[in-house]
Amino acid sequence: MASNHYKQKRYLPAFKALSDAFQLAPNNIHIALNLLQTLAAISEMKSFEEEHTVGLQRCLSILAASTLNEEQQEKYNRYLEMLPSQEELSVKDAS
Repeated sequence: MASNHYKQKRYLPAFKALSDAFQLAPNNIHIALNLLQTLAAISEMKSFEEEHTVGLQRCLSILAASTLNEEQQEKYNRYLEMLPSQEELSVKDAS
């Protein structure tokens, strides 16, 4: 379901579905990467909210502590480049 939302550029419902899945499987690298990709897309829409910042922190925590294969590492790096800086997120959250 989340992948269908994402493919149709419905990023907020994709975020919700992936967040729910991440709650059930918090150490799943694939879910964390998909959630990170979705958060990167949401950030490009300029609609990053506090719940997205919390989700981002959870993803980054799990992924930083995980051993990623080469393909996963490439995705991780690519998605990180798409995200705003922590300072930019703090400014958006404060608005």
